[in-house]
Amino acid sequence: DKAVEIRKMYLVPEVRGQGLGRFLLKELERAIGDRGFDQIWIETASVLKEAVKLYESSGYQSATGVETERCDLVYVKQLSQAY
Repeated sequence: DKAVEIRKMYLVPEVRGQGLGRFLLKELERAIGDRGFDQIWIETASVLKEAVKLYESSGYQSATGVETERCDLVYVKQLSQAY
């Protein structure tokens, strides 16, 4: 698999809840797929409830094995599911 990791996706609280995070994630998925990658990895922390909800509702699946000290959750998505 040709994989890429999305890191540091963040929206200030004032603009959350408007669908911007979902829009940005879909645009990233499209751009990543257009460049020949077929898998996306995202690390996050379970305390970031909004991020977890976004990733899970966007088709990312829980993965294991690469958790870090600051990120206790890992998600992966096959780009065949991205569009």
